[in-house]
Amino acid sequence: MKRVKLFTVLGVVAAVGVGMAAFKANDQQAQQAALQAKANITEAQARALALAAVPGGTIVESELEDEDGQLAYTFDITVPGQAGTSEVSVDAITGKVSAVKQDTDDEENEDDSDSDDGGAEQEGAGK
Repeated sequence: MKRVKLFTVLGVVAAVGVGMAAFKANDQQAQQAALQAKANITEAQARALALAAVPGGTIVESELEDEDGQLAYTFDITVPGQAGTSEVSVDAITGKVSAVKQDTDDEENEDDSDSDDGGAEQEGAGK
């Protein structure tokens, strides 16, 4: 009898956990859809602009985000034979490359530890 109760409790806990994970995924999808609806350029267009700013690069991560009222696609780009990654921000309204930041592996580790020190940033790159 105790075993049946234990399995019932474990089943309920597992079901709640799966439900919460599905809710979180749906919420993130809804947030991304709302941001994309505000954007004037598509992710594909922003990808092309970001890759043009870092010739020979490959996008390893991308995100559409609203930071302080600025809607931007952000791409992490690696280039074979070069250390670190380049972080490229493309304004989702105007389509302009707003920043290109080069992070070396050491700087990425510092960023992970909440350091304010980053790579060299070029404001208004690609104008």
